[in-house]
Amino acid sequence: MKLHEAIKVIRKELFQKDEVIKAYELLEAVNLPELKKEKADTFQMIRHTLEPDLYKSIYHDDDCRDYELIQPVTMALNAENIQARFEWVLDRLQFEKATSVTDFACYVGSVVLTAARMGMDAIGVDLTKKAIEVAKERAKNLKSSAKFVCADIMEYEGPKTDGVIAMELIEHFYDPKEVLAKLASMTTPDGWVYITTPNGPYGNGRGNAMNWDSVGSRGHVRVFVVSTLKEVLKDYEVKFISARTDGLLYAQYRRRK
Repeated sequence: MKLHEAIKVIRKELFQKDEVIKAYELLEAVNLPELKKEKADTFQMIRHTLEPDLYKSIYHDDDCRDYELIQPVTMALNAENIQARFEWVLDRLQFEKATSVTDFACYVGSVVLTAARMGMDAIGVDLTKKAIEVAKERAKNLKSSAKFVCADIMEYEGPKTDGVIAMELIEHFYDPKEVLAKLASMTTPDGWVYITTPNGPYGNGRGNAMNWDSVGSRGHVRVFVVSTLKEVLKDYEVKFISARTDGLLYAQYRRRK
């Protein structure tokens, strides 16, 4: 097998493992003329992670059309009883006696609304305009104190809170360490960050390669298992990292004192 043919096989395997960035870095390193198209196509898949304006336009303008199926309004009433990761993070917030919380990539705000019902000062932040509009409408209808902000996570400068949540977020960024640092910077001195991310490739190990749209604006560009998540969190105080039966990794961390 010729080198360029072998690289194509490796590229496909990396896609199936959600390691799109590694695939691009490999193609860039070998830089074979026979792989010009594959390199261009792979760059298109990660381009939004390198161009902030493109990233914002993609996620800000999403029509969020499946929100009623993904998070129906009933979930805003008792998110802790609906999904395991919601139950986990709300339980941890109560255990740590958090009085305030910020949920980054909050979507339509189910966890935020539930946290507010539990008595916390709760803020939801999401770049998708439609999601925030839905969250605000739900808060209004439920007479909730929850607040929602449409903003880029990396540019958000709201109040620091006892708890910071980011569920299924870091796998979408070129530099997950930068995101983890941003999350940690938004906590109060004794606050904690709570994250979840797929344990290995998305979709029961099949990977996310088939979920990209025509301009490569969707899909995971990083993949984590327990060992790699521990590696990116090595500079923090980590309370625990756990692989759960729902296919996700759960972690609680904060800045070292």
